Amino acid sequence: MRSQPKQSIGIFIEPRQAWVLRDLSDALFMNKHQLKKLERLSQALDLLPGKFVFTGREMMPLYLDQFDWNSRGGLLQIQCITDAPTMAEFMNLDRALRKLGFVPKYLPSPPVIDWEFQDMTVSIFPLQQEFLGWNYKWCEEGVFHARKSNIPFSQQEIRVMPPSYFLANLIGDYQKIEKKGTIRLQKLRQIADILLYRKDMLEEVNGSFYQVRQFIKSSLDSMRNGDILEHELSQIFVKSKDKAKIEAVLHKMIVMAEPVALSTR
Repeated sequence: MRSQPKQSIGIFIEPRQAWVLRDLSDALFMNKHQLKKLERLSQALDLLPGKFVFTGREMMPLYLDQFDWNSRGGLLQIQCITDAPTMAEFMNLDRALRKLGFVPKYLPSPPVIDWEFQDMTVSIFPLQQEFLGWNYKWCEEGVFHARKSNIPFSQQEIRVMPPSYFLANLIGDYQKIEKKGTIRLQKLRQIADILLYRKDMLEEVNGSFYQVRQFIKSSLDSMRNGDILEHELSQIFVKSKDKAKIEAVLHKMIVMAEPVALSTR
């Protein structure tokens, strides 16, 4: 995803210089205190026209069956996509955000992507390929099919992508990061977690539309048959008791890659 200077690398990735490999065991960044921030942000965006779909790594816990909401959390970097169809409408959104108290983080002149709101950093992307990059297709379809979900411990609703599109974006990010290192391993950890800790993920993928389903299945099959996957998984799951997780991830990839009957979807 294209962003502004000194911001993100690739799509939906916010690098953290302090990361080292041992921190990958705590790769999910959200806790109860941060959920309150997300609730405030969502309430502010509800005052604006259009649809805002929340995405990025901070939304990862919402896709898992279980998560420790008392975790330490981390630097909150909220990302969302608006369905503004033209740059003119996105510019109108720019003015509306400023009236609500959003302050440009880097460049004062529009189009502004990165904002400061209260004590949060918020990136708001228009639904355009110029900004969304390689994953534009899955972002576009994911926004169109977005689902409403309650923020945990709150009655506030937000829109998120269906699980299959969220996974497709994760896989796309992983594939596009050619340089080995922490950022690539972080993305693989997220793929592994959603395969391990979302029980209905197979049903979600098999029930999704043909193109996204085939992309996920063919990509997982290719990853599984690659030369470096097991090595990268061993860098993520480093404890002896985690060896079973590596086997579980590889098995899930096999199952997920199996073809399904042709569908009209």
